[in-house]
Amino acid sequence: MRALQLMHDRFARNVTTSLSAYLRTVTEVSLAQVEQVTYEEYLRSVSDPTAYYALTIARSIALGALELSPVVAFTIIDRLLGAPAGRRPWPAP
Repeated sequence: MRALQLMHDRFARNVTTSLSAYLRTVTEVSLAQVEQVTYEEYLRSVSDPTAYYALTIARSIALGALELSPVVAFTIIDRLLGAPAGRRPWPAP
């Protein structure tokens, strides 16, 4: 579990840097917690609707998954389409 926590913490730092550059605004991604649950428990915890993406991890044969709440996904899309930074176009959950 410690190795998974370190891996996800590094991922969060890298995403913060990349997303800030890509969206041209300040972003912060942090690791909340790492826990082991069954896939069924995970699916029950995901909001409906949700944005769910399958990822190919570079320099690896592994696949990953990214789940974003609609508020986060729509905010990213809105920013990519030219909305000013800091504007919250979608209501909070």
